[in-house]
Order: sequence, then C-alpha cells, then structure tokens
Amino acid sequence: GFKAQIPLEVWSHLKQEEEVEVTTEAEETTERKYTVYALLVGVDRYKEFPNLRGCTKDVQAWLRYLSNNDNILDGVGVRYKAIADPTKEELVQGIRTHLGQAQEGDIAFLFFAGYGGKEGAGQAWRNISADRALNVIYCRDSGVEKGQTPLADKEIQYLLKEVAQNDPLIITLFDTSYGQSRISPFNYDGNAYLARAINQLRPPRDWRDFIFGEEIEEDADVVERFFSQSSYRHINLGLATGEFALEGLEGGVLTQAIMSIMQGERGEIPYEGLIPMVNGWLKGFYDDERLHAVSQFAMIK
Repeated sequence: GFKAQIPLEVWSHLKQEEEVEVTTEAEETTERKYTVYALLVGVDRYKEFPNLRGCTKDVQAWLRYLSNNDNILDGVGVRYKAIADPTKEELVQGIRTHLGQAQEGDIAFLFFAGYGGKEGAGQAWRNISADRALNVIYCRDSGVEKGQTPLADKEIQYLLKEVAQNDPLIITLFDTSYGQSRISPFNYDGNAYLARAINQLRPPRDWRDFIFGEEIEEDADVVERFFSQSSYRHINLGLATGEFALEGLEGGVLTQAIMSIMQGERGEIPYEGLIPMVNGWLKGFYDDERLHAVSQFAMIK
C-alpha cells in the first residue's frame, strides 16, 4: 500500500523558488492498478498583490490526505510534486514535466489555490468567449502590467492537451475565484476571511504573450477549431463562475469542505456525488445571510 509519510516540516520551510517532490509506489508484492500524478500548487506570496495565507495550508491538507489513506490507495502508485509560490514559468513546467508523465490508465491531478480573476479577450476569442473575457490564475510574478501575465484558462487547456497525449484521466481542482468579488475582508465566528479574487480586469494581452502565441495563429476560426475540439477525458472542478473562494486562518473553505467529506467517506465517492455533498457542507457553513449563495461547487464545462 501507500505507506510513506510526507515531510510536512520540509514544506513549511520552503522558499519562494524551492519545491519538494516525493515519489511513492505501490509495494512490489501488490499489482499496481495505476499511478496518480498529483501537482499541488499553493500561492500565498505575490509581488504586486496582498499576500494570502491559506493556500499552502490547502496543499498541506492534500499531502496529509494522501499520506493517511493508504487503505484507499492500496495498489495505487502515487507521485506528487508540491510547489510553493511558483512563477508562471515554474507552474507551466510543473504541468509539462510532472503531469506529462501520466500514461493511459493513470490519473493526472492538478490542484491550485491562489488568486484568480478575469482578463479581457481580444478579437481572436470572439467565437468561443461569450463575455469577451478569459479566466486567469495568478502566480507569484503575475501582475497587471504588460509582460506580467497570469496563466489563462486557455493556456491551461493548451497544456492539458499536451498531458492528454498519452490518454490519462485528467482531474483539475481550483480553489480560486474568477469574478469581481463583492466580499470585503470580514470576521465571522471568530475567524477572519477574505476572497481569493483580483477585482481588477486585466486588459487583453498581446497574442505573443500567450504560451501558444508562436504556434496558434491569431485568427478566430483557427482558435475556435483548436480550443473547441477537446476530446480528452477531463474532470474540471471548482466554484461556479461569478462566485467566490473564501479563505480563513485554516485555509480555503472549499478545500476544507472537500477534505471533510472525503475523509468521512473514506474516499469512496463518485465525483457526481461529491458535488452535492460539498454544496451541502458549504450551505451549512455559510449560515450568515451575508454569505448566502457565495460559493457553489460545480463540475465546470
């Protein structure tokens, strides 16, 4: 089974550009069912925005879950990399080099906790972006100025198409927000909460600033063909568009909900069943009327 202990004390001392990678495999006496390649990313420190405080705690929660559930993962190989406060390039390379190892029958799992937001979409996106905006996640070096681009959802899709070449099941989970937050920092039940959202709409970037800018032509029909034909297996989980990921002193509320339910169910729950259970947990948590309908967990198309 999965017996290795995660060196959490190592994680707690990580510097901005350091990362820890731990590899575990099913015992040789047990036939390997498949391998889970997990990339766990938490961004608390930013160059241009107020720092967060719960994203690395969310990663710690995933590390604890993986290390304490060897009965669930019996016969399953697990390889995971945890990255603290990566730059955009470090995150891109993590997806390519770590998740890119997943083969047919394996699982490639990407977890991200940090700021999210919106960026204006240029004319090349007019056929596939109804609101003329792209969802983006912010890395340590992301900003609002030219050249400081966050990682756009279409860039993630582009990277996942590379990962999908060997036909693994891809699962992504984002504990972040993509809309302008209506929530100011507040205290609730003795805890201080804030939204993981950058409210400023970034202007459209130059096409060459996309990681695929040299490969894909800046043409609406070409873009539509490339990004609309995604035949790989992908489960994308997160908060519904326009709703907000909150974090408190113990980490992200969404991650807390997922961890609580998965630990209670011992991991034996389908994704379709997880969604209503998480939403039930969130509804019970947000009993203050200011927070009604703030968070809705969903399988995002």
